[in-house]
Amino acid sequence: MALPASHATRVLAGLLLLSPVIALAGEILDKPPRKPDPDARYVFYLHGQIVQDVGPRPTHPQFGLYDYPLILETLAGHDLTVISERRKQGTKREKYAKAIVKQVSSLLNNGVDPGRITVLGFSAGGMIAIQASSMMPDTEINFIIMASCADWMYDAPALRLNGQVLSVFEQSDFAYSCKEFAGRDPGPRDYEDVSIDTGRKHGAFYLPDDAWVMPVVDWIKAAD
Repeated sequence: MALPASHATRVLAGLLLLSPVIALAGEILDKPPRKPDPDARYVFYLHGQIVQDVGPRPTHPQFGLYDYPLILETLAGHDLTVISERRKQGTKREKYAKAIVKQVSSLLNNGVDPGRITVLGFSAGGMIAIQASSMMPDTEINFIIMASCADWMYDAPALRLNGQVLSVFEQSDFAYSCKEFAGRDPGPRDYEDVSIDTGRKHGAFYLPDDAWVMPVVDWIKAAD
């Protein structure tokens, strides 16, 4: 599939050399297109901290390989337009969350229905997604929080979950359901939990395992 040179080439040039090539039905972009397709489904994928600190395919001593490029390719293979970039070292989460809100707004201002926009974050990326959600009261945007809700939430009482929210967590992991967090007033428009049980703790989300990919894709496609 030919990808728009303006946005996708920079991302794919490096990523496709790092992972096995799979057929893409969607696209991988580093920022929203100037003229978005109103019929496409847009997914902002926000990666974990180790990718920011180490590189696109880091190996954790306990959790193994985090294959960020393959995750993007897998999501795009489900006919999704995936928007993602590797965050620079030292990136501040709140500042990046504001940038995501701005990018989401650009899609909305160009006629994309909010039900076709999803912000998906894993671990530190999920914390950024939560901050973005908190900045968008009354939104109908979809937010997927994967392995991000944990004790840190009690140190951030001002944060709120808004929009349509899916919480995905691994039973063996330190992170847990976002249900209690979602109970903060006024709360999201809709909330759903998905619990997976791979036994791989945080590493369950390091690879595009069907255990989390399929529930996520199904939820995204049912959102509108």
